[in-house]
Amino acid sequence: MMRSCWRVNGVADLFGGGRRRSNLELGLESPLLHQMFHHKLSHRATADVSVTDEKDFVFHEGKISSFSLCLHHDISKLTMATKKYPLGIAFSGGGAKAAAHCGALQALKEYGIKPDIVSGTSAGALVATLYASGFTPKQMIETFQGMNFFKDIVTPSVPKGGLFDSRPLVELIQKQLPYNRLEDLPVPTFIVASDMEHGAPKIFTKGEIAPRVVASCSIPVIFQPICINGVHYVDGGAFQNLPVSAIRQKCEKVIALSLNHLEEDKYKDNLISVAYRSFLMMMVSNVAADTAQADLFIELDTYGCTAYDMSKIEELFFRGYESTVKVLEQNGYQRVLPKEAIEFPKKKRKKDSLKNSEEVFRNTLEKGVAAIKAIRKK
Repeated sequence: MMRSCWRVNGVADLFGGGRRRSNLELGLESPLLHQMFHHKLSHRATADVSVTDEKDFVFHEGKISSFSLCLHHDISKLTMATKKYPLGIAFSGGGAKAAAHCGALQALKEYGIKPDIVSGTSAGALVATLYASGFTPKQMIETFQGMNFFKDIVTPSVPKGGLFDSRPLVELIQKQLPYNRLEDLPVPTFIVASDMEHGAPKIFTKGEIAPRVVASCSIPVIFQPICINGVHYVDGGAFQNLPVSAIRQKCEKVIALSLNHLEEDKYKDNLISVAYRSFLMMMVSNVAADTAQADLFIELDTYGCTAYDMSKIEELFFRGYESTVKVLEQNGYQRVLPKEAIEFPKKKRKKDSLKNSEEVFRNTLEKGVAAIKAIRKK
């Protein structure tokens, strides 16, 4: 048995959930103690905790001036006890390349791997919420096929923080999802966005799903920020494009699905291309810390594909599947279900809706810039 004590001074409203603790003096790393307080000393944790100085310890009011916590338990076992979920999956951002996430989920399913909690950034947030809502990987791809991003979403607007209005995307997602609020999802879901006012990442676990997903997907300059409860949010990739740390302390194991490689691209001398390329470089640079925290890291094969090219979503599905199978096999996982034969229905589409989607996106951007210039002239 290992006996460890912490002295905690000036802790207020521990059980009320209001003010946060301050002036902590810790003999060991603080995350363990943080977890105990965060869970408000659950019945399981209380069994392993004794309060040696109860002079000012008032349970109902939560007013504590000074006391010591003595743990009569193996530290590693107590840490495991506070981790609520056996397995979490973190989905990175990547725009249209997120179709590879769907293929990865299909592979994980066939190897008997099912997450108890999910987190997502940007397009990964959409995949996470679709999964948590009960969509199969195939249904996710079919949902993407039914979304005409370039007609219904990428619509030039009067610039207020971004070239394009995000509200059509909010409405589109609301129509697709069978749930309205994050806390109602059968699988706990954490969505990462970037708080413009406070300059910090924001992890959403409650509230309306659609605006929070769109906030996580709102690429700066290109899309207008989403305002939620008076705070403006943009793409979560600005701080955390691979949201492993969002769920790390809640899971025994975390699998990270990444779309974060950056390919060489010819320089394009226009505002949108420079802004978007700069944002991509920023996203790639912030994933290292989260990658290190994952128990299993899977880099999905999306080479040659762009974040806004919807013409390759079926191909990306199968490439994501094969990437995941390869890594699972390398790490000793065994298949529990036979490989499912998946075919996607061929749908008639307008010529420019998917076949030339990248060109359509660029043309739409140019129209947006032209519209802005016209407004300025007036």
